[in-house]
Amino acid sequence: MSDPGRVIFDGQHVRAVHFGETARICVQLDHGRKDRDGFPAQKPSRWLERKGIGTLSIVLSDNSWFLTPENNALRDALDAHCGQAQDVRAIGFSMGGYGAVLLSQALHLDHALLFSPQYSIFPSRAPWDKRRNRISAAFCEEWDDLEARIKPDLKGAILFDPRIKWDVLHARALHAALPGMGMVAVPFGGHPSHKHLIGKKDFWRITKELFDQSDLPAWAHRYRRVQRETTEVYLSGMTRYIDMRDSRIPQEENA
Repeated sequence: MSDPGRVIFDGQHVRAVHFGETARICVQLDHGRKDRDGFPAQKPSRWLERKGIGTLSIVLSDNSWFLTPENNALRDALDAHCGQAQDVRAIGFSMGGYGAVLLSQALHLDHALLFSPQYSIFPSRAPWDKRRNRISAAFCEEWDDLEARIKPDLKGAILFDPRIKWDVLHARALHAALPGMGMVAVPFGGHPSHKHLIGKKDFWRITKELFDQSDLPAWAHRYRRVQRETTEVYLSGMTRYIDMRDSRIPQEENA
Protein backbone atom coordinates (compact mmCIF):
# COMPACT_ATOMS: atom_id res chain seq x y z
CA MET A 1 0.00 0.00 0.00
CA SER A 2 1.42 3.38 -1.01
CA ASP A 3 2.20 5.96 1.65
CA PRO A 4 -0.37 8.82 1.38
CA GLY A 5 2.00 11.11 3.27
CA ARG A 6 1.43 13.55 6.06
CA VAL A 7 0.26 17.03 5.09
CA ILE A 8 2.53 19.64 6.70
CA PHE A 9 1.02 22.67 4.97
CA ASP A 10 -1.98 22.92 2.68
CA GLY A 11 -2.41 26.41 1.31
CA GLN A 12 -3.87 27.98 -1.79
CA HIS A 13 -0.41 28.57 -3.28
CA VAL A 14 1.88 26.07 -1.54
CA ARG A 15 1.51 22.50 -0.38
CA ALA A 16 4.02 20.52 1.71
CA VAL A 17 3.67 16.76 2.27
CA HIS A 18 6.03 14.49 4.20
CA PHE A 19 6.56 10.81 3.42
CA GLY A 20 8.34 8.30 5.63
CA GLU A 21 10.92 8.82 8.37
CA THR A 22 11.49 12.15 10.08
CA ALA A 23 15.00 11.86 11.58
CA ARG A 24 16.67 12.33 8.21
CA ILE A 25 14.81 14.32 5.59
CA CYS A 26 15.39 15.03 1.91
CA VAL A 27 13.53 18.17 0.81
CA GLN A 28 12.41 18.21 -2.82
CA LEU A 29 11.21 21.58 -4.08
CA ASP A 30 9.06 22.32 -7.10
CA HIS A 31 10.59 23.81 -10.24
CA GLY A 32 9.18 25.95 -13.02
CA ARG A 33 6.75 24.09 -15.28
CA LYS A 34 5.58 25.27 -18.69
CA ASP A 35 2.60 22.91 -18.60
CA ARG A 36 1.59 23.58 -15.01
CA ASP A 37 -2.04 22.92 -14.13
CA GLY A 38 -2.30 23.47 -10.41
CA PHE A 39 -0.36 21.41 -7.87
CA PRO A 40 1.67 18.55 -9.36
CA ALA A 41 1.41 15.06 -7.91
CA GLN A 42 3.48 14.38 -4.81
CA LYS A 43 5.04 11.02 -4.04
CA PRO A 44 7.94 9.65 -2.02
CA SER A 45 11.29 8.52 -3.35
CA ARG A 46 11.44 4.74 -3.14
CA TRP A 47 15.23 4.85 -2.92
CA LEU A 48 15.07 7.21 0.07
CA GLU A 49 12.37 5.06 1.64
CA ARG A 50 14.61 1.99 1.45
CA LYS A 51 17.44 3.95 3.11
CA GLY A 52 15.25 5.14 5.97
CA ILE A 53 15.23 8.75 4.78
CA GLY A 54 12.00 10.73 4.60
CA THR A 55 10.89 12.85 1.64
CA LEU A 56 9.48 16.33 2.23
CA SER A 57 7.83 17.47 -1.01
CA ILE A 58 7.04 21.18 -1.38
CA VAL A 59 5.05 22.13 -4.49
CA LEU A 60 3.34 25.20 -5.92
CA SER A 61 -0.04 25.75 -7.56
CA ASP A 62 1.59 28.06 -10.11
CA ASN A 63 5.06 29.28 -11.03
CA SER A 64 5.16 31.70 -8.11
CA TRP A 65 8.86 31.37 -7.22
CA PHE A 66 7.86 30.53 -3.64
CA LEU A 67 6.86 34.20 -3.33
CA THR A 68 3.38 34.03 -1.82
CA PRO A 69 1.39 35.65 0.99
CA GLU A 70 1.46 32.24 2.71
CA ASN A 71 5.21 32.29 3.31
CA ASN A 72 5.11 33.16 7.01
CA ALA A 73 2.55 30.45 7.76
CA LEU A 74 4.50 28.00 5.60
CA ARG A 75 7.71 28.76 7.46
CA ASP A 76 6.01 28.26 10.83
CA ALA A 77 4.78 24.83 9.70
CA LEU A 78 8.17 23.81 8.27
CA ASP A 79 10.02 25.00 11.36
CA ALA A 80 7.74 22.95 13.62
CA HIS A 81 8.13 19.88 11.41
CA CYS A 82 11.88 19.99 10.72
CA GLY A 83 13.10 21.44 14.00
CA GLN A 84 13.63 18.04 15.64
CA ALA A 85 15.19 16.30 12.63
CA GLN A 86 18.80 15.15 12.86
CA ASP A 87 19.75 15.88 9.25
CA VAL A 88 17.84 17.87 6.63
CA ARG A 89 19.15 18.16 3.06
CA ALA A 90 17.67 19.57 -0.13
CA ILE A 91 17.88 19.37 -3.89
CA GLY A 92 16.64 22.29 -5.97
CA PHE A 93 16.62 23.14 -9.67
CA SER A 94 16.41 26.79 -10.80
CA MET A 95 13.27 28.12 -9.08
CA GLY A 96 13.45 25.19 -6.65
CA GLY A 97 17.01 26.16 -5.75
CA TYR A 98 15.88 29.69 -4.97
CA GLY A 99 13.05 28.25 -2.86
CA ALA A 100 15.49 26.05 -0.93
CA VAL A 101 17.53 29.09 0.10
CA LEU A 102 14.46 31.24 0.78
CA LEU A 103 13.11 28.55 3.15
CA SER A 104 16.48 27.29 4.41
CA GLN A 105 16.15 28.66 7.93
CA ALA A 106 12.64 27.28 8.45
CA LEU A 107 13.70 23.93 7.00
CA HIS A 108 16.76 23.74 9.28
CA LEU A 109 18.75 22.81 6.19
CA ASP A 110 22.20 21.33 6.77
CA HIS A 111 23.29 20.66 3.17
CA ALA A 112 21.95 21.38 -0.31
CA LEU A 113 22.66 20.67 -3.96
CA LEU A 114 21.37 23.60 -6.02
CA PHE A 115 21.38 23.55 -9.81
CA SER A 116 21.31 27.03 -11.41
CA PRO A 117 19.43 28.70 -8.52
CA GLN A 118 18.50 32.38 -8.46
CA TYR A 119 19.53 34.93 -5.86
CA SER A 120 16.46 37.04 -6.64
CA ILE A 121 14.15 37.82 -9.53
CA PHE A 122 13.71 41.50 -8.63
CA PRO A 123 15.66 44.23 -10.48
CA SER A 124 16.70 45.90 -7.22
CA ARG A 125 18.62 42.75 -6.21
CA ALA A 126 19.38 40.99 -9.51
CA PRO A 127 19.39 43.67 -12.24
CA TRP A 128 21.37 41.37 -14.55
CA ASP A 129 18.42 38.99 -15.04
CA LYS A 130 16.13 41.00 -17.31
CA ARG A 131 13.79 38.13 -18.19
CA ARG A 132 13.01 37.27 -14.57
CA ASN A 133 12.91 40.97 -13.68
CA ARG A 134 9.85 41.21 -15.94
CA ILE A 135 8.28 38.21 -14.19
CA SER A 136 8.85 39.81 -10.78
CA ALA A 137 6.25 42.50 -11.50
CA ALA A 138 3.58 39.94 -10.57
CA PHE A 139 4.90 39.52 -7.01
CA CYS A 140 5.36 41.55 -3.86
CA GLU A 141 9.03 42.40 -3.36
CA GLU A 142 8.65 42.20 0.43
CA TRP A 143 8.21 38.43 0.05
CA ASP A 144 11.74 38.22 -1.37
CA ASP A 145 13.29 38.27 2.12
CA LEU A 146 16.06 35.78 1.36
CA GLU A 147 18.83 37.72 3.12
CA ALA A 148 16.83 37.93 6.36
CA ARG A 149 15.61 34.33 6.25
CA ILE A 150 18.71 32.57 4.99
CA LYS A 151 20.52 29.91 7.03
CA PRO A 152 24.05 31.37 6.91
CA ASP A 153 25.87 28.14 7.81
CA LEU A 154 24.22 26.14 5.00
CA LYS A 155 26.75 23.91 3.24
CA GLY A 156 26.72 22.24 -0.15
CA ALA A 157 27.22 23.11 -3.80
CA ILE A 158 25.84 25.57 -6.33
CA LEU A 159 26.19 24.14 -9.85
CA PHE A 160 25.92 26.49 -12.84
CA ASP A 161 26.81 26.71 -16.51
CA PRO A 162 29.56 29.37 -16.85
CA ARG A 163 28.39 30.15 -20.39
CA ILE A 164 25.12 31.58 -19.04
CA LYS A 165 25.97 35.00 -17.67
CA TRP A 166 22.95 35.52 -15.44
CA ASP A 167 23.36 32.08 -13.87
CA VAL A 168 26.98 32.93 -13.06
CA LEU A 169 25.95 36.20 -11.39
CA HIS A 170 23.19 34.49 -9.38
CA ALA A 171 25.69 31.86 -8.21
CA ARG A 172 28.20 34.52 -7.16
CA ALA A 173 25.58 36.47 -5.21
CA LEU A 174 24.38 33.34 -3.42
CA HIS A 175 27.93 32.27 -2.63
CA ALA A 176 28.62 35.71 -1.11
CA ALA A 177 25.61 35.24 1.19
CA LEU A 178 26.38 31.54 1.79
CA PRO A 179 30.15 31.06 1.89
CA GLY A 180 29.69 27.42 2.89
CA MET A 181 28.11 26.72 -0.50
CA GLY A 182 30.86 25.96 -3.01
CA MET A 183 30.55 27.09 -6.64
CA VAL A 184 30.88 24.35 -9.26
CA ALA A 185 31.06 25.34 -12.93
CA VAL A 186 29.44 22.86 -15.32
CA PRO A 187 30.34 23.97 -18.87
CA PHE A 188 27.61 23.14 -21.39
CA GLY A 189 25.39 21.88 -18.59
CA GLY A 190 22.55 24.13 -19.74
CA HIS A 191 19.80 25.56 -17.55
CA PRO A 192 19.37 24.14 -15.08
CA SER A 193 22.97 22.96 -15.08
CA HIS A 194 22.04 19.26 -14.89
CA LYS A 195 20.11 19.45 -18.15
CA HIS A 196 22.82 17.92 -20.35
CA LEU A 197 24.74 16.19 -17.58
CA ILE A 198 22.39 13.92 -15.66
CA GLY A 199 20.04 11.41 -17.26
CA LYS A 200 16.68 10.64 -15.68
CA LYS A 201 17.88 7.19 -14.71
CA ASP A 202 20.72 8.74 -12.67
CA PHE A 203 18.65 11.07 -10.49
CA TRP A 204 18.67 8.53 -7.68
CA ARG A 205 22.47 8.77 -7.64
CA ILE A 206 22.36 12.51 -7.03
CA THR A 207 20.08 11.96 -4.04
CA LYS A 208 22.38 9.21 -2.77
CA GLU A 209 25.47 11.42 -2.95
CA LEU A 210 23.61 14.27 -1.25
CA PHE A 211 23.53 12.12 1.89
CA ASP A 212 26.74 10.13 1.41
CA GLN A 213 29.21 12.92 0.65
CA SER A 214 30.76 15.14 3.31
CA ASP A 215 32.27 17.50 0.70
CA LEU A 216 29.58 18.11 -1.93
CA PRO A 217 31.55 20.62 -4.06
CA ALA A 218 34.49 18.20 -4.37
CA TRP A 219 32.14 15.38 -5.31
CA ALA A 220 30.31 17.58 -7.85
CA HIS A 221 33.60 18.50 -9.53
CA ARG A 222 34.55 14.82 -9.79
CA TYR A 223 31.11 13.81 -11.02
CA ARG A 224 30.89 16.36 -13.80
CA ARG A 225 34.42 15.47 -15.00
CA VAL A 226 33.40 11.83 -15.33
CA GLN A 227 30.01 12.54 -16.88
CA ARG A 228 31.28 14.99 -19.46
CA GLU A 229 33.36 12.30 -21.17
CA THR A 230 30.18 10.60 -22.37
CA THR A 231 27.95 13.66 -22.75
CA GLU A 232 27.40 14.50 -26.42
CA VAL A 233 26.39 18.12 -25.78
CA TYR A 234 29.54 18.73 -23.75
CA LEU A 235 31.85 17.04 -26.25
CA SER A 236 30.38 18.83 -29.27
CA GLY A 237 30.31 22.12 -27.39
CA MET A 238 33.95 21.85 -26.39
CA THR A 239 34.89 20.92 -29.95
CA ARG A 240 33.18 24.06 -31.27
CA TYR A 241 34.82 26.17 -28.56
CA ILE A 242 38.31 24.83 -29.31
CA ASP A 243 37.82 25.29 -33.06
CA MET A 244 36.68 28.86 -32.50
CA ARG A 245 39.60 29.57 -30.16
CA ASP A 246 42.13 28.08 -32.55
CA SER A 247 40.71 30.06 -35.45
CA ARG A 248 41.50 33.27 -33.53
CA ILE A 249 45.11 32.44 -32.73
CA PRO A 250 46.65 33.40 -36.11
CA GLN A 251 44.79 36.73 -36.07
CA GLU A 252 46.07 37.50 -32.57
CA GLU A 253 49.65 36.53 -33.53
CA ASN A 254 49.54 38.77 -36.62
CA ALA A 255 47.98 41.72 -34.82
